[in-house]
Amino acid sequence: KYQDERFDTAVFGLFQVKFGETKSISRRSISEYIRNGSIVLNGNKTKPSVKVSFSDTVTYDEGILSSQEDALLPSGDIGIEVIFENEHLIVIDKPAGILMHPTSGKRENTVANWIIAQYPELLSIGENSLRPGIVHRLDFETSGIVLIAKTEKSYHELKRLFQERMVRKQYVALAYGHIDPLQGKIDSSLGRRSGDLKRHAINPQEESGTLSTNIRPALTEYQVIARYQEYDLLVLSPKTGRTHQIRVHLSSLGHPIVGDALYSMKSFRRQNIRAHRQLLHAFHIEFDLFGEKYSFFSSLPKDFADILGDIDETKVAGYDDEALKSLFSV
Repeated sequence: KYQDERFDTAVFGLFQVKFGETKSISRRSISEYIRNGSIVLNGNKTKPSVKVSFSDTVTYDEGILSSQEDALLPSGDIGIEVIFENEHLIVIDKPAGILMHPTSGKRENTVANWIIAQYPELLSIGENSLRPGIVHRLDFETSGIVLIAKTEKSYHELKRLFQERMVRKQYVALAYGHIDPLQGKIDSSLGRRSGDLKRHAINPQEESGTLSTNIRPALTEYQVIARYQEYDLLVLSPKTGRTHQIRVHLSSLGHPIVGDALYSMKSFRRQNIRAHRQLLHAFHIEFDLFGEKYSFFSSLPKDFADILGDIDETKVAGYDDEALKSLFSV
């Protein structure tokens, strides 16, 4: 399965298969462990970039697993707003620039740190003590609605709802260029690029000619709700929950999200627009839990709204002005 993959990429994939979410080892950590000899190939210390073959063996120091379970440190006010709370769940509005849980490079000021500061009783909820009550995630630069389970019962039920695609999620994004047709579906499988620890791609095995790990079907529905001279504003509904799904799908159409440094082409990144992060916001979520219907909205954060205000003079078409106005008045 990992033939001709980079060593660090193959180890990350192997650990995901072996441990799933029970051990939190980032790709960056794995590369560091390879460099310091805590993970070796065929008994020898080597570089993370070395390509592996079917006959290779991996050996690791078990201490790297236990070191991932350090106590979660509480964090104070990091700008997270609670939208709703009852006995089953907490609904928060995550600002851009906040990680969901600690990594090897950042142990504090994540959503997980905030959770145990505000709700210390949630430390034991879920399958990983570094992710208390967390059943789904948003990227570091993506803002918007996140659900947190308050009980084991609600944790497992929410997790089931996400796995069975029974949670309706909607995002708003500003993309480069004009998308045609104005409404449609992007139905393309996703996986990590061969030899790349960060980037995902459409059908990566077709790009490289080699098999890549974790290739899964992915479906995103979209609708253009406003058109500007150089950009489209879209509402997107991911029907699956793959890593970087919306970002990769839009980039695959040739219309990456404004501010997305990872998936934008150089020609787009040179455009004169002051986006300091990818302009992607999770603004609506809807689901049924224990016989009750839930629906939550989050208005556009100020940085996103300000950019739309700045480019408003170049607006050339309003396909759904009511939908556009609603983003500002939730």
